Amino acid sequence: MCIRDSTQGNSVIYDNGTNVGIGTTAPQTTLQILNPGSSTIGTTQIGTGYPSLDLVGVQISGVGYADISANAYHNGSSWAKRNSSYESWIVNQSVNTSNTGDWAIYHTNAGATPPGNRLFTITSSGNVGIGTSAPTQRLQVNGVIGLIPMLTVG
Repeated sequence: MCIRDSTQGNSVIYDNGTNVGIGTTAPQTTLQILNPGSSTIGTTQIGTGYPSLDLVGVQISGVGYADISANAYHNGSSWAKRNSSYESWIVNQSVNTSNTGDWAIYHTNAGATPPGNRLFTITSSGNVGIGTSAPTQRLQVNGVIGLIPMLTVG
């Protein structure tokens, strides 16, 4: 089944009886949204302006990225903000050509350009970094750690 709504211009929603596709005539999952003008980027925005939530899948130079972002989006070549007056957050997973990838959390202050500062990293080998993008230990912190009231090891 194909549904066309004249108020949406050339938008087409496909329903094959099991899966629904927007931007694709052969949806592979329950809901698949693709950018029909690009084989390397798919973006879904929930909400408008700020706050908004973007779900992004993009491939750049053989590296794939899956992102969830607040007030930020990827246009296929760079990150941008929906509203530069507000901060933005990005949760990012990148997969390199070896099919391994890291998870990271970024924060960008109001007026700055995303992706901003990488605050937290989980590597594909399980190392966790706070304040570092390449932790070499199970937990690596770059900065001062405050422990209240005490630390017990053992």
